[in-house]
Amino acid sequence: PVKLMVIACNTFTVVALDAVRERVSVPVIGVSQGVKTAISQSKSKTIGIMATVATVNSHIHKHVALEVDHEVLVWEQPCPELAGLIEQGHLDDYSVRDVCTEYLEPLLSREIEVVVLGCTHF
Repeated sequence: PVKLMVIACNTFTVVALDAVRERVSVPVIGVSQGVKTAISQSKSKTIGIMATVATVNSHIHKHVALEVDHEVLVWEQPCPELAGLIEQGHLDDYSVRDVCTEYLEPLLSREIEVVVLGCTHF
């Protein structure tokens, strides 16, 4: 029998975690451990989150971070094109590199120490 369910997709966690929990009799967890680890690795308590638009708009990672440490600064960066490019197989070409650079620049300008890749695609 199933003893635990892990939803290994940040976007699905945001959209459906509560609904799934209501419908099953086993514990259900999402994927927020990366945020906790990021905080523990950041001396300045300044972290960045790269995720899908839905995940960023939910602020789930920011909420988790603030539950762990109310002094942490969390900068969220939506990455609307990245998962699609990866799904299409653009792993080693300039389009992914250019998009990653575009998404990372705003985070790096804030002198973050740790970036959480808040999507299971990247």
